[in-house]
Amino acid sequence: MPEISEELVRKHSEHNEGMITTLEELTLHQEEIERINTFLNRNCRQLKILYLQNNVIRRIENLTHLRRLEYLNLALNNVRKIEGLGNAEFLEKLDLTVNFVGLDTIRAGLEHLQPLANLRDLYLMGNPCQVEWEANYRDYVIAKLPQLEKVDGTEITRSQRITAMQRLAALEEELAPLAAAAAAAYAEAGGDEGEEAAIAAAAALPDDAETKHTPELRTAMYRQIAEQKAEKQAQEDAMKPRKRDYGLEHGEAVAAARAKEAQQAEERDNRLPRQTNAAGLEFRIDEEGSDGAGAVLLDLTLPRHLDSSLVDVDVHPRYVSVVVKNKRLLLHLPAEVKAGAAKAQRSKTTGHLLITMPKENPEENMISLRAAKRHEAQQAKARREQEARVRRKKAKQRSLAAQMMSANLDDSDEDSSDEDDSDEETEVENNVPAAPQRPAGAVQLEGLVPRRYGGIGEQAAGAMNAV
Repeated sequence: MPEISEELVRKHSEHNEGMITTLEELTLHQEEIERINTFLNRNCRQLKILYLQNNVIRRIENLTHLRRLEYLNLALNNVRKIEGLGNAEFLEKLDLTVNFVGLDTIRAGLEHLQPLANLRDLYLMGNPCQVEWEANYRDYVIAKLPQLEKVDGTEITRSQRITAMQRLAALEEELAPLAAAAAAAYAEAGGDEGEEAAIAAAAALPDDAETKHTPELRTAMYRQIAEQKAEKQAQEDAMKPRKRDYGLEHGEAVAAARAKEAQQAEERDNRLPRQTNAAGLEFRIDEEGSDGAGAVLLDLTLPRHLDSSLVDVDVHPRYVSVVVKNKRLLLHLPAEVKAGAAKAQRSKTTGHLLITMPKENPEENMISLRAAKRHEAQQAKARREQEARVRRKKAKQRSLAAQMMSANLDDSDEDSSDEDDSDEETEVENNVPAAPQRPAGAVQLEGLVPRRYGGIGEQAAGAMNAV
């Protein structure tokens, strides 16, 4: 049968974001619970409302630390006696509808509730004490618990309270033989010791057999329901994809990678193993960093939210091996390093993994490093020169465009000045005497042959006569 566990409580505490220590309301109905264990008492001490209806709980227990409890619902359970609530000083409502509180336990149960000054509402409908003593049960409860305002959902009037208090002594006398008979019947049925035997006998009954409503029968029925639920859940779980244990898989992958590297080293006579990047990671190897040229730096680009427990780094003098989520990255190093002095650092913001490996000889590869540095400086100089040429070309183009725009503006100004000059020339021509008229029959040859090439001038042409 299911028990009250952390998994069950978290499942029903989604309204509190899965937090159980600050939980104030909890619903655990229809969970086939047989017993209130100590989990709530230890972990849910802030509870104010607790629903445990429709289970098979036999005893009210392990609630001593739930001092803030205001409402407890235990309807449709197997409770025989009201107990275990002495510390629930703020309890206002207790629901024990359809349980098995009998006449032999009702007096002790009500006396147990008397110190609870805040108790205002009590439900005992459907219990043997109410069914078998229906005529006087209500008055007896009202008289024993004067702080109550409602019994079974019905308000208590002042006259009912006075009448009940007046009848209390007579009701006590009437209850005594009834309680003794109920206790004898329970003992004859086997009592608490014969509970499991009675449950087994009830479970063996055929489905169509006529039976009484007993705690043992309800327990047998709910156990069968729990078995059916467990079988159904097992079938559903079997249909779900297998839940992967990434930590276990990663450990196995690391062990396999290291074994393979050792085997390859033996087969290659301690030569370097082949490089591989099965993980498909982006990386950068540098020999110049925060530690200067005396270290080899490997920068790996890892997913930002990848758990660092799924990353394993193994540094060797001439190569480094990194296993990330069961995938291996193996790289040769440009210089021999001190494997024991290497360190790995992970960025919390970007997820990058930086492996710093000090060199055995800090001067190793210095010539190549200087050459690379010179080459990088040359490239930077070439880039600057190219950028300068581009800037000069753009400046020249802008200057030419500005000149063209200025020339256009000058042409427009000259056009306007030409118009003014033509007006002035007209006025001057009007004042200048007219040129002499050419003789009749003369031919104008102006412009045919330039004068510098032996041609004639305008006056000589005007003096010529046609033949």
